Amino acid sequence: MRRLADVLTAMIAPGQDRAALLAVYLAEVPHARPLLLRPPPRLIPLATLRDWVAAEADLPDWLIDDCRHATGDLAEALALLLPSDPDDPPLAQVLGDLQTLPPGPLARAAILSMARRLSPEPRMLYFKLITGTFRSPVTPALLEPPKQPAPRRDILALMTHAEAALPSAALGPEITLALRDGNALIPIARTRAILPNGQTPALMAWIRQHATARHGPLRSLPATQVFTLTFTTLTPNLRRKSGLTLGDPQITAWHPALDPADAADLDDLRRMLP
Repeated sequence: MRRLADVLTAMIAPGQDRAALLAVYLAEVPHARPLLLRPPPRLIPLATLRDWVAAEADLPDWLIDDCRHATGDLAEALALLLPSDPDDPPLAQVLGDLQTLPPGPLARAAILSMARRLSPEPRMLYFKLITGTFRSPVTPALLEPPKQPAPRRDILALMTHAEAALPSAALGPEITLALRDGNALIPIARTRAILPNGQTPALMAWIRQHATARHGPLRSLPATQVFTLTFTTLTPNLRRKSGLTLGDPQITAWHPALDPADAADLDDLRRMLP
């Protein structure tokens, strides 16, 4: 379980060959493949897990809330707060345990028992799996064997929406990028901004200061900030407003000094079609 947590963390770091990382890991742990492609259904709500950990650790609600705000992610906060004596069981044992758990309150003792055996990073992953909040970074395309990695192409795009809080101290915000099409802004990708050089705190501050509207956890933003968006493939898709699908989109840079006019427009992206 610890090895899987380490691989997932490495996969979202900038500049990583995600297919190569995944291939090495799955050669060692092939039974992780179904989990990554189709995570298990939710066993309990995250709010229920919060109540269990608070009772188990004898912690007041205000402290749980403060820790959640500090980490930006409730599952991560709970993983750090639960008292434990970890021996880090292997993934196969954790998956076997999950398959025997009943849904709901009957699973409380078994879930907390397994959680106490995991160190914080694997425990956070475990909590996300049982609460249905795990988002796998693995796509079928990443699992295709001997193929050479597709060359990455890039385009400058504008941020239009972003998360108001970080999902984890290790992650950047999930943001929506768009290109101009005449007078309209057309979304082309929504992905995490894993930024280098400590830019994430500055970006989060900008998002909080310039939000124009709220949509649950998302904030609408003026389209003034330019980002480099890289991708591996570009294919037509009439179901999308842009008419295009970008393969494996990744945000690799924020350019606060650039003018919005420096961003590409939708026709620039269309001209990249094969």
